[in-house]
Amino acid sequence: MAKDTFLSLAKDTHKHKEMVERAYREAITDALEACFAFAMNDGDYTLNTDVSKDARYPDVVRQAIEIEEGQCKFCLDASEKSSCLMSDVTQAFARVAKKKLSHITTLTSLLNHEIVDI
Repeated sequence: MAKDTFLSLAKDTHKHKEMVERAYREAITDALEACFAFAMNDGDYTLNTDVSKDARYPDVVRQAIEIEEGQCKFCLDASEKSSCLMSDVTQAFARVAKKKLSHITTLTSLLNHEIVDI
């Protein structure tokens, strides 16, 4: 059951990446013509994605929550910083942030129910 949840979240994340990349590609010409760019500090969005082979289920779920929170923070910040020019990109980042909040809720539910059937 938890395995299916993780696979579904991974599939969603892949779709989110494609959505943002598509919006970015469509808007990049306008941004380049206007010399538009925004600064974001890479260090603010560093995520630990390494999972120890002997990690326990609750630890893996907590790490997944931290990753989703980091991705959500990035999307919210990118949405805000791109809002003055690239509405498609802004909206894509905002939609992904909303989905990431949903993922966090799903993962928190897994953690709270301590499902160990991976």
